[in-house]
This record gives sequence, structure tokens and C-alpha cells, in this order.
Amino acid sequence: MEVINLKICQDCADFQFSGDLSFLSLLDEETEVAREKEIIEGDNRLVSDGISITGLGDTEEFSIDQCESCLTKLAGKRVKAVAIKNKVD
Repeated sequence: MEVINLKICQDCADFQFSGDLSFLSLLDEETEVAREKEIIEGDNRLVSDGISITGLGDTEEFSIDQCESCLTKLAGKRVKAVAIKNKVD
């Protein structure tokens, strides 16, 4: 087991915190569906790599760093997330 630090976008942080994506309903339908898919696929990718986010920390108010969950390159807030990586055989 290994502790790792990730930077994730605000959308992924909200999903990690609540498990809810209803906040995406503020977007137009096409964008909502696309973002929902990106966020869920990102979460599934982390899980399949044996990564579990265990806590959320400080926020960078503006960042151009890619989200390490959904992989979006859109500029915006990035939340520091602490995660545990279990070895996946």
C-alpha cells in the first residue's frame, strides 16, 4: 500500500465527496452527458488502478494542470486529494 497525492478538478472532487453528479444539470444537455461520462470513467480508471481517494485538501483557485481523474485539461480549480494505492495483480 502506498499513499499518493493527486490533483483533481472541482467536478471530480464534488463527485468524490458526495457521489452525486446532479450539479451538472446546470450545463446544457450535451455537455452534461459528456462531463458525466468523463467523471465516471475517470473514477473507474482510478479504482481499476487500485487507487482510492481518502481525503480532499487545499484548493488551487486557478490551474492549468490536467485533472488526474477525468483527465480534463480545462483550466479551473484543482483540489489536492490524498489517495491510497493498493497493488493490483
